[in-house]
Amino acid sequence: MSSEIYNEYQITRQDGTGCFVEVKSDLFHKGKVHFQFKKYDPSNGNKTIFDIHYYLDMDEFLNFADIVVSGKLQATMEANKKAGTWKTLLSWLAGTPKERLKTPRADGMAQSRSMELIVGGKIDYMLSAKTGPGESDAKGLIVPRYKKPEKSISIAMDTTALRRMMLITNQHIQAWLTIKYTAWKAPDYYKENES
Repeated sequence: MSSEIYNEYQITRQDGTGCFVEVKSDLFHKGKVHFQFKKYDPSNGNKTIFDIHYYLDMDEFLNFADIVVSGKLQATMEANKKAGTWKTLLSWLAGTPKERLKTPRADGMAQSRSMELIVGGKIDYMLSAKTGPGESDAKGLIVPRYKKPEKSISIAMDTTALRRMMLITNQHIQAWLTIKYTAWKAPDYYKENES
């Protein structure tokens, strides 16, 4: 596989038309699951048009995975799919305060990022990432301040693909935690702490 398709931190990848999302383990050590959404141009050697990165706290990801794998969303998804109505089932907000942006925005705003799990139309699920101008609220959250995002990428998935993404990522988290605990509770630890 080429490095464009695979990298050492990639856990799983879901493709769309001219776009994909990959889930990565590169920030597990910071307690984050990294979703990298990429839009590319198939007519120009798959040249990247833009990326959107979303970093979900590990505990939030595990809750997300549990909701998906347990089937708690199935009835809502099926009802909305049947009615052809769009609905956001889950959403997360993040962003970078204007003071921490490497390149300040021309409008002087913060950079907001969001990720949503949506149902509707003929698809089961859509995982969507958006970015645009934002503003810090009283709690320090970056709240979107736009009618239309500057960048948006949406990946359609059936139930099996979404469950697969959740299950394999969960397995990687469990493996990482096992290694972390094994290193922490190494034999030398027990020798030093024997009573």
